[in-house]
Amino acid sequence: MADTLAIPILRELVPDGIDYGAGLLVEFEPDSIWYETSLTIAAQALRERVKTAYHTFRHTPREVERDFARFGLDAKKLKNEGLFELIDSYSVQTGLAEAEKIRNVSTEYAVIESLKLPDWSISYSQAMKAGIPDKDKRWLHIDDDSTVMTKYNSENAMIEFQRTRGNPMGQATGEISVMALLKGVASDAFYRQKEALSAHSIGIRLE
Repeated sequence: MADTLAIPILRELVPDGIDYGAGLLVEFEPDSIWYETSLTIAAQALRERVKTAYHTFRHTPREVERDFARFGLDAKKLKNEGLFELIDSYSVQTGLAEAEKIRNVSTEYAVIESLKLPDWSISYSQAMKAGIPDKDKRWLHIDDDSTVMTKYNSENAMIEFQRTRGNPMGQATGEISVMALLKGVASDAFYRQKEALSAHSIGIRLE
């Protein structure tokens, strides 16, 4: 089994592929087309039968599902085949995540994810202790805009989480994580530290 994954579209920038378990940081400009690019990367990966998780912070899951349909993909069917996971950290921002109104913004199969890192830390620790099943290994995980996390967690907490939880978990699962940060929102020190913790850093801007 290959130790790297040539990620669609990004393979031109990183032709040798990304090591399984590594993190890739995308820094995008406000007027860039990162959202469309992220969907295209995910769609191409799914066509190549790469297990892919799409984590939405800025768009409703129904919007993401609709946009995947424009690529000719049935997100729910791919979910049932064990190839796709839609992670929803949008709905919790609206206050609808624990109400029946969740159906207005979410899909019936999206995984609702907290925005608070202490919650993530607990789930990561539990998963590590229980052992990682094969079905949860070697996924490609793509975020639409991880910068939203800075509204709910301090910059230092995010750095420490990646260093002590995120990166070790990635090594354990073999997950390739594509974290996307909007430029100009956080401090320069935050971006530099995130770059240092990532295997590769790529800038996306509108040409």
